[in-house]
Amino acid sequence: MGETKKGFVGLTIFVSLAAIGLVVAAFVTENWVSAFAQKTNNTFIRNATVDTDGTLKFTGNITFGLFSGTRYVNYGVGARKQTIEVVCDGSAGYCVLYNTTTLEKRKKLEMVIDDYNNASAVLAQSSVKDELYEFGLFPYGFWVATIVLSSLGMAWGLVSIGFSIFNIVGKPIETITGPMGLYLWNGLALLFSALGMVMYLVLFFRYYNYNVLPLEDRLADFTTKDNANLAYSFYLLVTATGLYFINLFLLMFSGVRLKCGFTREADKVIDNGIILY
Repeated sequence: MGETKKGFVGLTIFVSLAAIGLVVAAFVTENWVSAFAQKTNNTFIRNATVDTDGTLKFTGNITFGLFSGTRYVNYGVGARKQTIEVVCDGSAGYCVLYNTTTLEKRKKLEMVIDDYNNASAVLAQSSVKDELYEFGLFPYGFWVATIVLSSLGMAWGLVSIGFSIFNIVGKPIETITGPMGLYLWNGLALLFSALGMVMYLVLFFRYYNYNVLPLEDRLADFTTKDNANLAYSFYLLVTATGLYFINLFLLMFSGVRLKCGFTREADKVIDNGIILY
């Protein structure tokens, strides 16, 4: 591999490291979604005044990531900060945002699921459809798929780094370890990161955009409908996906072809059972 090609391949290593770092940052930060809550009844209209702590009465702000977040809701006596966590029941297939101890969270999730199932049973013969988000629930499948697919994107990114280093310092003779492999590993990193991004977009537009509040806030006439936005943590994943795409272009511009350059050992020819050089 020529020096120019090595330079481009070496650059893909740094780009992949940056992409992996961005996904890790997205996982550990709590700003995938930000939402504004407000009262929907006349109480909000008549009493939407500034509280002593500077917040607007009967409003709230919620930010959360894949695993936890922060929730401020003002019921008229000042906004109270609460740490929220994502609690899931894989067997039931639901997740909920909740703020309490581990035992209480589990009990709360079971109660919310029971409420949802009971309401759905009552309305089974009705034209009214009871949505998950009305109970503060969302599907476990989309949530876990986002985590797994994004993690696989990081894993393939690490694989691409390893083989890039091998192509720079070594002499790969197998197709999968050579240039073809570089395209493959970066392509897989791009694919899985993009799929993780798509899964979260489905989760957001199908559920979070309508409600990110627990059931008790909904019963108190609070809503976040159409007041939720994707925040910077999500866009870290988007940027990481874009970086893997850039890697493919770097490989193309480097002149690396989709076939491996074999060593002289691969140039041996057999004629009538005799190895010719």
